[in-house]
Amino acid sequence: MSVLRNKDLKKLSKQQAAEKLVELEKSMLELMGEGKKEKRKPLKQAIARLKTYIHQLEKKPAA
Repeated sequence: MSVLRNKDLKKLSKQQAAEKLVELEKSMLELMGEGKKEKRKPLKQAIARLKTYIHQLEKKPAA
C-alpha cells in the first residue's frame, strides 16, 4: 500500500481514479478489521484526496 501523491493523481483518468478509490476503500476495511489504527490515517487522507480529485473532474467543463 503506497501513499497517493498529487503528481501521481493527476496522471489518472476518471475511470482509473474510480478503480483506485475502490481499491483503497477495500484496504481501509481490511485495516479496520485487523485493528491497525496507525495505518488508517494516511489511507483516509488518500481516499479524501481521490474523492476530491474525482469531484473536480466531474465539475470541470469538457473542452
